Amino acid sequence: SSPYLCGAPSLTAIWGFMHHYQREFNKLVNCDSPFEFSSFSFYVRSENIQPTAKLTEPNSVAKARTVSNAKRPTIRSERLADLEIDLVIRVHSD
Repeated sequence: SSPYLCGAPSLTAIWGFMHHYQREFNKLVNCDSPFEFSSFSFYVRSENIQPTAKLTEPNSVAKARTVSNAKRPTIRSERLADLEIDLVIRVHSD
């Protein structure tokens, strides 16, 4: 994954959020012509990216038939992101 996309929400998730929000908004407003949310834009106001390293789950024992610590095959490096975004939605109505 690209460091430029670390923590960025998926486009499918944003469209799903907009669809749900549109349905709830139209239900709340309860007018004759429904509102249509046609497009969106988001701006990353601030970001905080933390590099982390996590151990994988143990998958084998050190020695057979003895009490021992399990081996962990790798250390996975990850990035965790905390984003503050502004979401702008284009709304159409008749």
